[in-house]
Amino acid sequence: MKTKNNVQKAVLKTLAGITSLVLLSFTVGAQDSFKELLASNSLGAIAEVLVENKAENTGSPDRFSFIVEADEPTLEMEDWMVDGNFFNATVFNVEAAAEAPLEVESWMIDDAFFNSPATEKSLELESWMVYDKFWD
Repeated sequence: MKTKNNVQKAVLKTLAGITSLVLLSFTVGAQDSFKELLASNSLGAIAEVLVENKAENTGSPDRFSFIVEADEPTLEMEDWMVDGNFFNATVFNVEAAAEAPLEVESWMIDDAFFNSPATEKSLELESWMVYDKFWD
């Protein structure tokens, strides 16, 4: 019985090793086919260009030299932009808001409303709070 279990373990380990080698060979062989797959579509071409530009521009101060800025005409001030008839602010009536002044009421100064029956324990300095090695 013990020999049978040992043989089964050895066979399983051997099959696992062979399977690992087969998968490794597929992975190594698939690297070239993956490059071909990327090269066959437009996204792959873009990815390759970006990788090549990154490899060429690494370490150079002008890393983004391939970016071209668009030339736009300068904006000029026109007459209608400064004409008051186009931007008439008299349509709106702005008035200051009137609020009643605040007053102190009797309940606001009555201590019975603000004294809590539960008192808090005063804070004390503990040894770990002043231990220099703890705060380094």
